[in-house]
Parts: sequence; C-alpha cells; structure tokens
Amino acid sequence: MRFRGTLLVVASLFCLLGSVSGAQPTTGPSRPVALTGTDGFYGPGLGTGIKFASFHTDDELFCNPVMNNRGDIVFRATITGTGITADNDKGLWLYQNGRLAPLAREGDPVPGMPGVYFDEVSEWAPEPVICDAGKVLFYGFLQGAGITSTTEEALFWGDSQSIKLIAQQWVTELPDRPGVFLGRDLVSKSMLTVEPMAMTADGRPVVRLGVHPGGGSNDYFLANIMFTPATGEIQTLAYGGDPLPGNASINQMGNALVSDGGIPAAWLEYDDLAGWGAAIFSERSGALASIYDEDEPAPGGEKYGPLHHERVAVNGDGHVAFFAWGEDQWGYDGRIFSEGPFGYDIPFLIAETGESAPGTGNGTFGFLDEGVVLLADNDTAVFIADIWDVPSTSNQGLWTNRSGTQVDLEMRKGDPAPGFGGAEFKELARVFVNSQGQILILTSLTNGLEVLWLQSSPGGNFIPLHRYGRPGDAPAVL
Repeated sequence: MRFRGTLLVVASLFCLLGSVSGAQPTTGPSRPVALTGTDGFYGPGLGTGIKFASFHTDDELFCNPVMNNRGDIVFRATITGTGITADNDKGLWLYQNGRLAPLAREGDPVPGMPGVYFDEVSEWAPEPVICDAGKVLFYGFLQGAGITSTTEEALFWGDSQSIKLIAQQWVTELPDRPGVFLGRDLVSKSMLTVEPMAMTADGRPVVRLGVHPGGGSNDYFLANIMFTPATGEIQTLAYGGDPLPGNASINQMGNALVSDGGIPAAWLEYDDLAGWGAAIFSERSGALASIYDEDEPAPGGEKYGPLHHERVAVNGDGHVAFFAWGEDQWGYDGRIFSEGPFGYDIPFLIAETGESAPGTGNGTFGFLDEGVVLLADNDTAVFIADIWDVPSTSNQGLWTNRSGTQVDLEMRKGDPAPGFGGAEFKELARVFVNSQGQILILTSLTNGLEVLWLQSSPGGNFIPLHRYGRPGDAPAVL
C-alpha cells in the first residue's frame, strides 16, 4: 500500500517501547503517527479540510522529533487548508496514548492570557523536551494585548489537555534574587539562548536563560534555573558571578543538564586567584562542585585539555559523558569520556582522535568534536565521529559504549541501507538516544532520500521509520 504524501512514522512503539495506554496495535514493522494529505485520523486534528503539509518548518527535515520512554512523540509541522495562512500554519503536535493532537500553534490563544496569542512556537527556538510523565517543555513567542518586544518570549509546560506558562521575558522575576528578571539586557532584551533544554522524569524543567539585574544597567548574566510547574517554584541552580568552592566564581555556563531524579550538572567557566578555567560541575554530592576540571589528570596518561561547553551529557543516575580536547589544547586531539561503565568519578576513555576506530579495519577516529556524546540511563554512550585513513565514501560512523570497555560500530557511511535497493548511507546527520538506550538516527542516502531509523534493541538492526524524498516523491509506509 502506498500513501500520497509524507509520513511521520514510529516503528511499532506498541511492541518496541512497551504498551501505550489506548494505542491500537497495527501489523507490519512500523505504523504511522501522522500523514500529509489527510484531515482524518492521521491529520492535524483541526477539522475538515486542514491537513499536514510537511513535517518540517524550515529548511531542515524532521527538526528532531523527540520521544520519551512511553512512546509519546512531539514534532513540528506545517499545515495547509481552509483558513490557514502564513500567520497560523506552523506548530507543535503531540502523539500520546495512541492519539495525535495539536499542542500549540501560531495564532492560537495562549491559555491564561486574555487577548494574547502564540506568534511562533516551532522556529528560532530550542527543541521541545518531553519527559516520561508525558509533559512537554517548549519555547514560544507571543503577540497581542500588552505584548512588546521586551515581553514576547515565554516558556510553556503541559500537554494537549492543558498548557501552563512558567516563565516570561522581563516579567518573571527570580524569587531568590529580587529585581533580577529573565531577559538578557536592555538592548537585545531576549532571554533566548537557543540551547538544549532538560527536564526530570517527573516533569521539572531545567533551562539556561539570560537574566538581567535591573537598576538601569545594560549588564546581563546567564543562569541555570529549575522550575517546578506544579507549585510554581523557581530555583536558581547557578548564576553568573556566584561564588564557587576554592575562592572562585562563575563566569559563563554551558547547557543546563539534569538527571531524571533532579541532579543538576553543567559546564561552567570560572574565575579564581590563578586566572580562569572551566570544569564540569554537578550537585550529585548535595552541593554544586567540580567533578572534572581542565588540566587535571585524565585516563590515558594526559591531562584534560579544554572541555567543550556543548558536549556534556548526564543520565538519570547523574553519570556524565563528555568531550575534552587533548593536552595540546586547541589541536586536533579530541577525546570522549564516559562514567557509564564504572560509575561516579571513574571516567572511561571511549574514543580518541588518531586511535583505532573499532569495526573500521585500519581506520582511526578523526575529529570527534563534530559529534555529540549522548548517555542513556542504562549507561549506553552514543556518538558520531569522522574516520581517518579510509576513503571519503566511508569516513563517518556511529558507535556505542554499552558496558565495560567495549566500543561497537553500529552504522557507517558507505554501508548499504537495508531495503533501499542498493543505496548507501551518505551522511549520518543527527542522533538521539532515549533512557532505555534505544537509538534514533537521521541519515541521508546516496539516492537522495533522508531516512529516520530506530535501533530498538542493543546491537540490533536499524528499522527505517520514515523517509522524505526529493520533490515529487511519494514515500511509502516502510
């Protein structure tokens, strides 16, 4: 059977991720979640004549749909049909309990704010986050009564039944810092950092935001902030200029990270009596403290070089995985470490530039900084890396470190893409891993298609979930 349109499909989540209440099992290796060209069950749910036009809202395919362990999925989409214009054609949709429903859309009223409407909810913002409790955290722009360029950005939390505003630019004040508002400075005013957001398993968001101290100053700082939507509590986890142990203070900070149980972690740049440095900090000991610092001894006999502020991951137990340059500072020598196999404070070196890349014959790991290391709750570390000393047609791979010291090649550029008539993997573009260690990866193929794949069990085959082709193609259910 073929459908005239584009599909967003998940591979038998009913079987692969566990039973989802209310879901209807279907036959075959995959089942559709949403479909272009229909206003029925797989449509946007906005009435007769309104259909999905595409599952991307800019030039990027897919825009990283996100998934939790229950099989709930949040994705961005563009719609078309009766009454749809450029002012209300983009939004977020939530697939939950076997049903698809709009979460937030341009032009829709904002709950609890009379006369205020969503302006943008899908572009120019961090990816949404969905926790295992089914709550979604997303960033939105506002328009309407009383909204100005100073107050147009906001954070929302909820599901298709109820959405709650938890923070608004230049309106939300930090309770523990009177006079400090969310918003960078008096010129740009934005609190947007375009960084990944995080959320605990029970739905407490942790976000890095710009804040302004008020008082007519043009200064701004960065802060990592935790929200508890159920109570309205706002907690500052880290704030620019705050003191750190050892006569140091916070200078800058990287992405806000948090474990499922609420253990915060982050890359922080600090100033101290000796100058400045950077380290990975965590509250897993009960207070914010450095756990890995530049220039400290690292596994393998060298010291940690500069730590990358966007290449840190934390899992549900508070274990971390991270990227660090080699001791030669800003050269090509990069390394990826993970606490997953052995626990707190025992990092294992899982990849190093110039060292043998498992599964590639004579290939060696190339420039690791191009990839992002991810860490599942079962301590599976996942990363994409370049491969040196091999032909350019096969110089990229996806690896996992699932336990102990073994690193396994899971997918490689140039390998045949199963089920695509001899087409090969051309680029391994984006990767996502859920808490159980199941891997989603977006690839391009040599035949011009882009395909989203799921590996549902450790070391198992990758199942194609959705393909998006060249103009005029009519993708099939895979």
